[in-house]
Amino acid sequence: EKGLRPSYILIANQEYIYRGINRKEWREIVSKRNNAIMAAEEDQVKIADIQEDEVEFITGLCLVYPEYDINNIGAGTVQHLADLVLFEAGFGGPDIQAVKL
Repeated sequence: EKGLRPSYILIANQEYIYRGINRKEWREIVSKRNNAIMAAEEDQVKIADIQEDEVEFITGLCLVYPEYDINNIGAGTVQHLADLVLFEAGFGGPDIQAVKL
């Protein structure tokens, strides 16, 4: 993806290269999520599935290497990579703090 520099991480002895998510991609994901949650109404199981599907989608979208195969990747690795993608895109995390001027 033009403008998004790839990052590298080693998880459980497996190398991964991923990129951040851009604003357009993020808005499309959020719109899809919001529509699905509205359709799910109060069904918490459906809402949990929607959230898991989003994590898997983000990982698949932004994983550069190796080829994404949901059947051959650790369950926690998918979540971890999605978190890293969002962190890379500027969504912050536990290590990010604003500096008061």
